[in-house]
Amino acid sequence: MKTHWYRIGTVSIAAILTSAAVVASGVGGPSLGYLYDSNSRTLTAVLGVAGSSVRGTAISLPGGVAALRMAPGRNYGIGVLDDGSVALVEVSGNGISTRVLAGTMANPDKIIFGLSGTSALLYSETNGRLQVVVNPAAAVQIRETVATDATALAVSDDGAWTVFANSDGLWMVGADGTLRRVSSESGIQTAAFRAGTSDLVFSTSSALYGISAASGPANPVLIRDGLEGVLAVAESADGAHVFASTTSGVMVIDTADGVLQMISCDCDVTSFEALTGGNAFRLSDVGTGPTYVFDSGSAGPRVVFIPGQAPAVDNSTEGGAQ
Repeated sequence: MKTHWYRIGTVSIAAILTSAAVVASGVGGPSLGYLYDSNSRTLTAVLGVAGSSVRGTAISLPGGVAALRMAPGRNYGIGVLDDGSVALVEVSGNGISTRVLAGTMANPDKIIFGLSGTSALLYSETNGRLQVVVNPAAAVQIRETVATDATALAVSDDGAWTVFANSDGLWMVGADGTLRRVSSESGIQTAAFRAGTSDLVFSTSSALYGISAASGPANPVLIRDGLEGVLAVAESADGAHVFASTTSGVMVIDTADGVLQMISCDCDVTSFEALTGGNAFRLSDVGTGPTYVFDSGSAGPRVVFIPGQAPAVDNSTEGGAQ
């Protein structure tokens, strides 16, 4: 029998009435950040905390934004414009604006943020081109390497370390461009750095491994084997647990003894996208219905949901590529 954890908390009427304005001025107070709906090309602020939250009114993105990945816990994301260029998409008191990030590749197939949202990866599946974008909202730094046929990608929050997996194992790239293989395991499917550290977790289709202090000697340690259907992984802020998503929920695995707890979701798990600093992860697609979230905070681990979408407000004439 599955165990389900659901709760809708109480949100003040004032919060609901002001939520439409929040997305245009940046999220203030407790929040789960922003939800991007790729079908309607809208952005929505989520007010409150996991288990007690409400969506604001969906705001249409400025014209020309074709795709977007929001940075966890930040008021910005990285988007792809209709002409293929990569841009910073930022929420401020003036609304939603875009600014092309000079030197970035066109039409990346993947945009991946670190858990704190201060660094990101751009990846092209066509030619294996991999770019690290550090401090995208400020003094942007861009580094580049080649990661042909990558099956897993991750970047540390400070942008100093990048990892990618291919048929030859798991490879780590330092800020100086030094490349070294840290695991010869085949079939690595997902990897992630712990927030604010160089500690790394990664998984094959059936086993989970950890590397402590990736800047030092790399000695992968088996955390748990006998797993099935792992889609994505993340590590808790204190390093005590690893979260591994599957199509039916999230496995919470103790890094010390490998003990596993399954937190089921009454949803189709299609994502494991961090919303805030490694504590909350979006599990289901964003649309007009509820969006399910895995919460690893003090009340968790559990699955909660964000109630459905309010009608959109057209913001398409504001901002634009610069």
